[in-house]
Amino acid sequence: MCKNGTLLIKSIFIISILFITNICSSPVYAQWAAKPVLIVLYDAADFHSTFYTKALADAGVKYDLWDMKASGTATIAKFVEYRRGTIVRIVNDRYQKESQLNLNEVSDVMDFMGEGGAVLLIGQNMGEEFYGSPMMSYLKIDIQNKNNAAGQLHGVNNDFITNGLTLSTGGDGAQNFASCDVLIPYDNVEPILYYDAAKTMPAAMKLQTCSFRACYYGFGLENINGAGNRSELLYKTLDWLQGNTMMVGVEAPSFEIKMLDGTSTSFLNEANLIAKDKIVVLEFFATWCSYCSELRPKLAKIYSKYKKDIEIIAVSYNEKPEKIKKYLEAYPEVSWNVYIDETGRGMQKYGVKGIPAIFVIDPAERRVRYIGANDSVETMSAEIEKLIKSKEQKVKFDKLNIK
Repeated sequence: MCKNGTLLIKSIFIISILFITNICSSPVYAQWAAKPVLIVLYDAADFHSTFYTKALADAGVKYDLWDMKASGTATIAKFVEYRRGTIVRIVNDRYQKESQLNLNEVSDVMDFMGEGGAVLLIGQNMGEEFYGSPMMSYLKIDIQNKNNAAGQLHGVNNDFITNGLTLSTGGDGAQNFASCDVLIPYDNVEPILYYDAAKTMPAAMKLQTCSFRACYYGFGLENINGAGNRSELLYKTLDWLQGNTMMVGVEAPSFEIKMLDGTSTSFLNEANLIAKDKIVVLEFFATWCSYCSELRPKLAKIYSKYKKDIEIIAVSYNEKPEKIKKYLEAYPEVSWNVYIDETGRGMQKYGVKGIPAIFVIDPAERRVRYIGANDSVETMSAEIEKLIKSKEQKVKFDKLNIK
């Protein structure tokens, strides 16, 4: 073949590969900073409110402010503007009656979470107004009693938000650390702060469900000593609620996972060992998730159809190996590899706020080429076939051996 003809073929292959890659690389998730944050409080000028606004400013977090003193109660019409972001709902200790959640707002907050929104509820006596309401069962918590004498808040080892944190109270804070909620979490709710070193009195919790993330703090930020501590806690909480940046075209981040026998490894290590030059379908799921159950037969069909070209790596968040083994026995169609993410850092790195979540990763550069959830078999198959075609074209291109 003549030199010009060879160069023409080379150009065609390059253009084809770039075209297919571009189809698979349109941004899906916004940057962290672009995910809106709405702060809802009563009287932004009040001393207690300024602890929150200063902590956000110190952390460099951009936010919108809804002041109930000036604008009344925020409703679902306002909340839906922040569906891709987070609402921080604050009870002001000085204006407890005025700033409490009423039952109408409770309903709107629940609707917001049901549509995939993330919520932080924080402040002394936050739960008094909606105690016994559907919000308690929605958040899967109960309130045991009031804590009146905590001198410190104790974090939880390996927790994304509070690992290594021991926070003192009082000091330059508001000196009002009394009558705070002691929580009783149940089901898959995780305590992340305790009032006592023995960790018998939960002060804060986080909850990841199929559709939303939520944090509930039974105390006010103003109770914590040290501006740096207040800023760090609020930032880390929002960081978990928001999820990190994840866009199509981004290099797939690795994270620590465990095999069902307890062996520690990493996602990319397993991807390289198992998949080698295959496309990786990364699934974040939980055995208790109903939406994940709907996705399971779809993944089974896809795995059967494209088994020579793909490997599925399923990662469960913080579930016991015994529970997953029983799940695999009950559903033998799950013939792919399943691992455990004990800390949730994998979900955080991939910006997962609800499960199931699917990430299709190319074999050559290990970049995310598709982000989905409980999509149809046809949609996922189409994306996989694009990558297969791209891979085949690259192989043909390499075989040209053009110098």
